[in-house]
Order: sequence, then structure tokens, then C-alpha cells
Amino acid sequence: MKKQMLLLAAGAILLTGCKDDNQGPGTLKEQVFEGRGRLEIDYNDSEIAGKRVTVTPLSDMKARITFDSQVDLSTLNEAFKSIPPFPGPGVLPGSPSITLDLPLGTDGDEYTFSYKGETDFVTYTLHGKFDNNKMDVDFTDVRLKNQTFAGGAWAPMPADKNPLSDRQPFHIVWETTAPIQIPGLEGTVQDILRTLVNVPFIPVYNNTASMSLTQVIANGLRTLGMSGDGNMPVTYLQTANGASTFVGVPFGTFQYVPLSQYALKLYANPTDLLTLVLLNNTNRDPNIPDHPFGAPTRADGSLVDILMQMANTMKGMVSEGLPLACVRQDNSMALYANSELLLPLLKGYIVPILQNPVTRGIVEDYIDNNEALAQYKTAVMLLYDGLPLILDQTSKIELGLNFVKAK
Repeated sequence: MKKQMLLLAAGAILLTGCKDDNQGPGTLKEQVFEGRGRLEIDYNDSEIAGKRVTVTPLSDMKARITFDSQVDLSTLNEAFKSIPPFPGPGVLPGSPSITLDLPLGTDGDEYTFSYKGETDFVTYTLHGKFDNNKMDVDFTDVRLKNQTFAGGAWAPMPADKNPLSDRQPFHIVWETTAPIQIPGLEGTVQDILRTLVNVPFIPVYNNTASMSLTQVIANGLRTLGMSGDGNMPVTYLQTANGASTFVGVPFGTFQYVPLSQYALKLYANPTDLLTLVLLNNTNRDPNIPDHPFGAPTRADGSLVDILMQMANTMKGMVSEGLPLACVRQDNSMALYANSELLLPLLKGYIVPILQNPVTRGIVEDYIDNNEALAQYKTAVMLLYDGLPLILDQTSKIELGLNFVKAK
């Protein structure tokens, strides 16, 4: 009898153990998944970072699942702690947020979901699984509906010997009727700016040589691509500890959607941009300097306040994207911001920053201590102080980069 009781007890224990092993994922509850170790999102088989997924139960086996991202500037600098977190770019280009009401399945102790859908800009397939600790999501078959810009790679346009030529890495067009006359320099505002970006004023090689902004672009940026899934792969020169190599930015750092045959929206992932800053903030090779414009010699809280105001006002562009013109002709491409974006930006935000005495002092100090720029001080400061007048009488402005097809 005792032996039978022992067998019954052992059987009960085994049955109890089997029931525990198959109890399922537990009660569905509201939770947010973000950060490495808690959320992993793959986009066409490549991992992307900096996103967020919120699960809201609708019933026992149905949930509202929202994909988005959030930017907290206070993680960059405590000076921005008064700016609340704001929406960042979404997982799929063109959609800051995607919300789906999905039925759930189970796989062991995890909930699962699947969906095949589309946004205004892409088609995609979605699979995911999660428990109380982690969520794994796969966006597959992501493809832009509009393939106008898809395919190929582009390199910065080689600089023509004539700095006023259109064949330069920098795309600069500035048409204004402002009567600006600068001693020692002839030509339009456009001509002066094209000249200045070709002046070698950036110290390199331990201050034994200098580079222009044009040379920085030519040496630092290798290629830019536009893939059919909305990503913009970029390769650039990464230099650290005396070694230099061309590497790609993290997958998903830059994304785009076509708006027309000649326009697109550009999205930049703040998490990946911060990662790039940290990766490159080491003992670098002097080919590409850490601080192309030098460390400021004057600073106070008022300038930080203005920068905070600008960041707070412009934060919508992070999630909604930056509208850019994209014009291709034969084997060349121009990618630039136009008057519609730049004039309000310059008048509303840049001019107030430049008019701040602290900012003006930083610019003057830098010019005074830079031998290459010192000869242009009169011209630069006249442009600096005359910018409000120049903008009021500007009919067209385009600023960006020129590319050629990469070989």
C-alpha cells in the first residue's frame, strides 16, 4: 500500500511539472519594449536600433501594437533636460508611428503576431513574438512603392579648379538683390560662399597643414546609396588610433521616401547618429579633424538657451523628415534644401542665433586666430552682419551636395 502511495505521489509531481511547462505566456498586459536586450527589430534581415514598441491589450488574445521611437535630448546634455522627449523617426520610412490591432497566437511561453500590410510609401510583412521580458520583430519584404531613386551609389562630385564652377561637391545657389559690396571680393553672395568653402582654413596634421570644407567632404564621404527598401547606406572615412578605413554607417541611420520625381524626405536616426559621434570621438588620424570649426573661445548660458529654443522648435522635422530636392541629370545628382525650407529656417532661427553677441564673439575669435580666414575677415563679418538684409531680398537659395555616380 505504501508503495502504491509513493507511485501516485510521483505521478502527481510529474503531471504538475508537465502542466507548469505548458502553462503558456501568462496574462497579456500593457508594456513598452525599447532598448537593447529588451527589443530587437530586424528590417529586411538587418537590425535597426533606437525604436520602441508599445503593447496594449484589447482582449485576452488581441492587442494594439504601436511602433515608433522617442528622442530624449537630455541624454546628450543636461542643458536640454527641460525639453520633454519627442517623437523620432519610425521603423518604416515615411511613418513616424504605425499602430496595428492584431490577433495574437502563442508559441510556448510567448505571444506571437503576423501581418502583411502597407503604408503610404512601402509594402511590408511583419512577424513578432514577445513575453514579459523581450520582444523580437521582423519586418521583411519591405519595399518602396515608388522606386524613382532606388539603385546605385553616388560619390561627392570632384572639385573643379575654379571654385565658382557648378562642378563642386557643395551645391550653393543664392540669388539676392541685396546691395552687398565687400572690399577685396567681387561677385555675388553665391560667389563669395563658393570661394569660402574652398579656403583651406581647417587645421590638420597637427596644425602642419589645412583643409577646406570641400576637401573635408571629398576625404570624409565616400558613397551614398538609395536602396529599394528606403534605406540610404553611407560609407565614410573612420579614423581612430592612427588607422583609417572606410566603413558604413549603422543600418537604418538614414532613410528616405520619394515625394516626386525631383523631391524626397530624409530621415535620420538620432540613436545611430550619437553612436557615430561616440565611435569617432577617439584619437583620430588628422585627415578629418574632430572639430572642423574649432573649439569656441567664448560661451555663456544665453547661447545654450537659443540652441535649446531652436531644438525645441525644430524637433518636428526629426519624425516628419527633412524635405530635400533631388535632381538627377545624366551621371550627376544634386541633393539639397531649397528656398521653401531654408528661408524660414534662416530667418526664424539662424539669424537670432547669429545676432547673439556670444555667437558673434565666437566667430570673430575663430577668424582672428585662423591665418587662412583672417584675410577674409572683413568679407565674412559683412556677410554675417548683413544676413538679415540679404535674406529679405533673397529670391532663391539652395544648399546641399553634388554627387556623381560611384565607380
